[in-house]
Amino acid sequence: MKLRKDAPRRSASKNTSFDRADIAAYVPPNPFDAVIGRLVLQFVPDPIAIIKRLYGMLRPGGILALQEPTWKLWLTYTAHLPLRLSVTKAARDAFLAGGASTEMELQLYQGFIASGLHAPQLRVELPVGNSPEFRSLLPDLLAALMPNIITKGLAIDHLGDLNSLKDRLDQELDRENSFASYVALIGAFGRR
Repeated sequence: MKLRKDAPRRSASKNTSFDRADIAAYVPPNPFDAVIGRLVLQFVPDPIAIIKRLYGMLRPGGILALQEPTWKLWLTYTAHLPLRLSVTKAARDAFLAGGASTEMELQLYQGFIASGLHAPQLRVELPVGNSPEFRSLLPDLLAALMPNIITKGLAIDHLGDLNSLKDRLDQELDRENSFASYVALIGAFGRR
């Protein structure tokens, strides 16, 4: 039997199974105990409809837990760092140019309400830090987005020499005695 590229794929262990399928078309064989998603809905055209579908896949008492981005807090916490703010805006603009939604908090809330969850719990997490790994998150993200930036013709000349960008971002943090922040995540949780 040949599996179509877009056909659902299933793998299982003793207590868990994983299906890989189109989120907008998938119909599970049985209701789920939990549906958990992270950084997925920002890329779909109608996240509220998808949340309703996911909620419908839960057994009674099942858990729906989703986590999506909001860039507003990241931009706010970066406002005192001009270069870091410019790079963050360039990354956000690349997401927007690719069709992603960068502000998902209201859509998460509305999707949970539309599903019948009248008291969804939402939490915001804003990662901050100053370790070498944390400092490199933003320049690494920009590098990963570079094909989209080039394809979409987004202006990044104002960022200067990209080969020295990471060092200049680090120098800015040191000069301002500041931490780096990263994209804030909105977590939404509810039970059917």
